[in-house]
Amino acid sequence: MRGPRLGTSYRRALLDAELARLAPDLTGLVLDVGGKRVPRGSFRRQEERARRWVLLNMDAAERPDVIANAEALPLRCGSVDRIVCTEVIQYVDRYEVMLDEFARGKRYVLYQAVEGSTADQLRDLTVAILAIEDDAGLRAAPLANWDAAFAHLARMAAAQPLLVIIDEYQYAAESDPTLASRLQRWWSREASRLPIDLILCGSYIRFFVKNVLTGRSTTREGAARRVGHDAAGNLAAWFESECEMSAEESFHRVARLAVELNMLD
Repeated sequence: MRGPRLGTSYRRALLDAELARLAPDLTGLVLDVGGKRVPRGSFRRQEERARRWVLLNMDAAERPDVIANAEALPLRCGSVDRIVCTEVIQYVDRYEVMLDEFARGKRYVLYQAVEGSTADQLRDLTVAILAIEDDAGLRAAPLANWDAAFAHLARMAAAQPLLVIIDEYQYAAESDPTLASRLQRWWSREASRLPIDLILCGSYIRFFVKNVLTGRSTTREGAARRVGHDAAGNLAAWFESECEMSAEESFHRVARLAVELNMLD
């Protein structure tokens, strides 16, 4: 991969790189929500790995295998092994209902962050946990901090597989600048070895590009906009070939240069 082709955003390139990283795990029956017969970007369906790759879309013109709304999946609980869903949430009327559908039949905590203080976030997360599992300690006193919240989720996962969905994650992260590093530390030290799946999502795409996909100081979307797709792609290709960098590292370097050269807003 030599960088995004003309007309492809760096956000799309980031998504493609992440999908490529996850590709070995896309096995069994894979439901591609919003999938198109002619895919966008460079990532290609892993049909050789999957038992079956099913395209679901509301638009019949995209020639999906299933024409349906993601808010009401016409599938039995437990019938799908993996779900791929990219660049869809902005087209869904009630994306929280879509997330409920994805988690149907699973034990899950669905927590929607709000604009407010860290105490507000932890109070609401406490309520979300109590909605699926009664706990006398939590009823007596809400979670005191994020480390306590992660420890509690880890105990839940150790007892039984758990799906955790943090919606509007940007609000929680903005209320506590240490959240991202605490979450990463918890995941690398403990959660990654537990039967727990974590989904971070939200409506502010630029936040995720800048702070989740590329790190706090970098945004490839902005780099591509200011530098231009041809120039950025060529420079990324040079880093990849001459400096023996991966495609992901080369894109990151181009975007970082754009930031350092004051090319971004």
